[in-house]
Amino acid sequence: MKKTICILLAGILACGILAGCSSSGISQEEYEQVLSELESAQQELDAYQSTPDSQSPADDSHADNSSSAASSDVSESSPEVPEQTLVEDKGIKITFTGLEINEYGDAELKLQVENNSGQAITVQTRNESINGIMVSGTMSCHVISGKIANDSLSFFATRLEENNITEIHDVEFSFYIFDSDTYQDILTSDIISLSF
Repeated sequence: MKKTICILLAGILACGILAGCSSSGISQEEYEQVLSELESAQQELDAYQSTPDSQSPADDSHADNSSSAASSDVSESSPEVPEQTLVEDKGIKITFTGLEINEYGDAELKLQVENNSGQAITVQTRNESINGIMVSGTMSCHVISGKIANDSLSFFATRLEENNITEIHDVEFSFYIFDSDTYQDILTSDIISLSF
């Protein structure tokens, strides 16, 4: 149920971004990236709804604690990795705080975004891969100036299963950061590598 709501919210967010982007002057590449993420979210929702073990909200009260994470092959143990600063530039600091596998089997890279840039920012990721396999991740974090946000780069269980990923040894990605009001680029990081 939570996963369905998250996917629906991601789709609504993407539609809002697409509607707002038509006159904002963003590049065709950024537009296509958002459109791709929307299509991916829709596919995730369709796949989740078509699985025989997905439950309707009425069935949730009878569900046992072996939720859909039990059907995921990804190791549920989260390796202990020390916090580390991934980006510190232009008044923006992004810190990796941990890796977790949630109750749905999704892998979540926990991140803390500190914004002292003097402007509202949105942080997204690009070029995500796990164990050398390109796997689409989801993250779009809005942080106003002077604030800190805790967010996650999420990899859906279905994506991990599609790519036969049962353990996470390393993750690579880059950050794309832009002004939330003007959509002007602020920063694109180099590829960041994390090993577990």
